[in-house]
Amino acid sequence: MIQLDSLILPDLIWIDKYQNTGIDSRIDKTLTGRLIVWEQSSQGKLITLSGSSDTGWIEKEDLETLLVMAKVPNAIYELSYENVLYSVRFRHEEAPTIEAQPVVGRPNQGNYDYFNNLTIKLMEV
Repeated sequence: MIQLDSLILPDLIWIDKYQNTGIDSRIDKTLTGRLIVWEQSSQGKLITLSGSSDTGWIEKEDLETLLVMAKVPNAIYELSYENVLYSVRFRHEEAPTIEAQPVVGRPNQGNYDYFNNLTIKLMEV
């Protein structure tokens, strides 16, 4: 089960879980062309949760709750993923922080209509 504070999320995949080495680096060159490498431990693991057209469906009511959570500036939430707890924030610097598409496109969708292709961009803090 995946849970963000009290909101239970659908089955989503943490797509960048194994892409972070935990090291930030930058390379500069001197005037003579010699490389200077700067490395340090990175803070804030990226957590991008993603579904597809077949998985990770979310009801409109829950999607709107998620959008309200994302609108709170400087908010820190507790994410439970695979029975591990993470303190997270929405990655507003990579807008949009939440993406979803209606399964059936129509005006005036009800609270129990479904959305798929859900993506949620978070960062551990």
